[in-house]
Amino acid sequence: MEIQSKPLFALFCALLPILTGCSQIAVPPPVIPAGPSDFSSLDRAPIVRIVDGDTVRIQLNGEEMPVRLIGVDTPETVHPQKPVEEFGKEAALFLESLLKGEEVWLEYDPANKTDRYGRLLAYLYRVPDGLNVNLEIIRQGYGHALLSYPHPYLDDYREMGRRARMLNKGLYAE
Repeated sequence: MEIQSKPLFALFCALLPILTGCSQIAVPPPVIPAGPSDFSSLDRAPIVRIVDGDTVRIQLNGEEMPVRLIGVDTPETVHPQKPVEEFGKEAALFLESLLKGEEVWLEYDPANKTDRYGRLLAYLYRVPDGLNVNLEIIRQGYGHALLSYPHPYLDDYREMGRRARMLNKGLYAE
């Protein structure tokens, strides 16, 4: 006897997640993006090209300059003494997808404006949405949070790295 068994089964399937307590997917709470609340005092520059996953070239004050992103380390693709590392090309392509043809605001390292190679050290924020590019690379798993040097956003970067690992994103995919 199959009187109304299909509608009852459909109702049962619809209610099953609620009855078993599985109606919500466990998603980590959002993190407020690290960065300044006002970009007006920061340098603004167009991206000239992507060098690799954590280095770009910008046009600033009529001069093309390299910029090393603070707090993030991606696999190497252009290091003079290292081979191309696994996932390096993907990291560079991800950065290109974020910044090709874009402008950025630059927030410099408060301790050192340049590194030993003469590259500017900066957090990049995409114009016009203010996306913290350095943090987004870590959040999406295309690079590791660089924890060996203190900086104001270190805790946020560490947390985003932990989440990327937990969610098996990018470098951490199984």
